[in-house]
Amino acid sequence: MRLLKLGLWILLAVASALLLRSARLGHSGAALGLAAIAAGALLVLRASPLRRAAKGLREVARQLTDARPHELVPTRLHDHDHLDRRFFDVTTRELFELGFIHLGDLEDRTLTASMTLDRRFGKKLSVCLRAFRHESGAASAVIAQLGPAESAKHLLEFSSSWQDGRELLTNRVGRVGFDSPPYRRTQILPPSASTLELWQVHADALGDSQELDPEVVRIADLDAFIREYNNAIARAALFRAGRGGVRLEELERVAGPERRDVLEQVLNFMRIEGDTVAPEVSESGESSD
Repeated sequence: MRLLKLGLWILLAVASALLLRSARLGHSGAALGLAAIAAGALLVLRASPLRRAAKGLREVARQLTDARPHELVPTRLHDHDHLDRRFFDVTTRELFELGFIHLGDLEDRTLTASMTLDRRFGKKLSVCLRAFRHESGAASAVIAQLGPAESAKHLLEFSSSWQDGRELLTNRVGRVGFDSPPYRRTQILPPSASTLELWQVHADALGDSQELDPEVVRIADLDAFIREYNNAIARAALFRAGRGGVRLEELERVAGPERRDVLEQVLNFMRIEGDTVAPEVSESGESSD
């Protein structure tokens, strides 16, 4: 039983750590997406504990290289009773004061489908996000929630991109150990940072680009936001696929020293089963985010 719990903890660690990155919903969807994918893998696993963990790890690796667009549909947040409405309302007011314009509320049904069944609600909890653009058009903001209100992970990130492919992300969460694409610059503030402090750091990095740079991708409306959302997910997936998929060093960093021995047990089981870790998992690494 202990091995079952530890094996599943590997996947939960992947899910929670990726979740805490809050990275790429809109320009900003990958971290929330990756966390939901990893958590959803637990639902479909069967058989022995090691086999279950192996299948989940294989599914995580597959999903990390999935470049297909996500299904985003308009929604009303008050129709989702698991959401922390206070978090959304307070953060929305703070963003309004900083010159952001509300573009709309969306459910990412691709992520919802990958979530585990919540026994208390008797269903998979929908993954919803609220999208904004700055009045200059040079930045977007996303607020989102994963999990029920009382234990939710609250996500906030500012993002900007350029025509040459560069990306700038600013959030208030920690590093998780997964490699970052070379075109992406991520600025990380402590969890205690306010919305204002987070925006000031992002705006300082933008500098004159916020108003003057013609190469900045301007977000004009919700359709443009959705295009950038899916473009960011596709670029990150193709980057990872192009370098051979998930790398062993990444998994070790995410699992952490306290769970690394369990990760090795699962990987050894996969090798015995004839699976070389997983089709998308390789053993050479790069610098981490």
